[in-house]
Amino acid sequence: MAADSKDAAHSAAAADAQPTHPPGRAAADTRGARPPGNGDAPRASPSGRGVPAADMPPVRQPDPLDADTQVARQSERGQSERAAAAEARPARSLGRPRETPLPEPKWRADRRARAAPRLPLTRDAIVEAAIVVLDRDGLDGLSMHRVAKELGTGAGSLYWHVRNKGELLQLLSERLLAEMELPDPDPTHWQDQLKDLGRQMRALSRRHRDGARITLGRLPSGPTLARFAEWLFELLTPVGIPDRVIAYLGDMVGLYVGAYAFEESLGVASPTGEDLPPEQIVAMFVDYLLSLPVERFPHVHRAIGDLFAGGPDERFEFGLEIILRGIGTYAQLPDTPSADPDQRSATQRTHE
Repeated sequence: MAADSKDAAHSAAAADAQPTHPPGRAAADTRGARPPGNGDAPRASPSGRGVPAADMPPVRQPDPLDADTQVARQSERGQSERAAAAEARPARSLGRPRETPLPEPKWRADRRARAAPRLPLTRDAIVEAAIVVLDRDGLDGLSMHRVAKELGTGAGSLYWHVRNKGELLQLLSERLLAEMELPDPDPTHWQDQLKDLGRQMRALSRRHRDGARITLGRLPSGPTLARFAEWLFELLTPVGIPDRVIAYLGDMVGLYVGAYAFEESLGVASPTGEDLPPEQIVAMFVDYLLSLPVERFPHVHRAIGDLFAGGPDERFEFGLEIILRGIGTYAQLPDTPSADPDQRSATQRTHE
């Protein structure tokens, strides 16, 4: 009987522990229920007797999905900690100091690092670079792009210093003329000094490619104009040359020398269009003139040797001599000649 009483008591306690569900909700409430684990067992009371789960505070059970997430996060944290530790460790030097890295091969080094230091971009530097391009490529090959390339920069940088190509050509012309050396004016030797000036201008045009093309049509300006004009007046005013003649003289001499040097740079054109030496071209002209009737062209036959005589230098000097003799005719003799003949100008002695 005692055993039956105990079995009945345990059955009643189990029935009290099972929760009751409203009708029709039993299947839904039990769906997804987990089998009871260790955490679902009734806790023991101080007296050693079991306490129903309904009377105990609910215990949150770990979610399997949360556990996977935690494992992944712990792995990420572990990788981050290992990376930080690797960075904190001093790098192995392999026997070489860290602050002196090995040099790169020459073929791999940056070309800009091997290039010469770039000079400051100024107007004078642009003009000097233009002279280099002019001597190498000629006037037809002179461009803002090539000048900029010579300086190691872009064409747009040049326009901060020169307005356009026209201004660059003007500056270039004055830069070429600045190469001529003007001696101290000596009125007693004004003809020799003017001849030397013309020779320097011709040599300048021949020294730089297309130098004559650069100077023709471009008047000197700025300091170049002032320097040449002042020198001419200091040289010819004591001789008695009028100011108007001196003013026109610079332009006339410049045109003569520039035109002569420009034609000289073109060479002798063949009448047949073929590339023939100058001597053969001259011989062709002589043969043709001599083939003409003598009675109709007697002077041509008589002076055939002089028509084609003299080289470029001799003919250039002849042109200078004609100009200087013409200038000498404008010299104004003083009303009262000097008592000392040595004090008279060279022009006065020439006219006597």
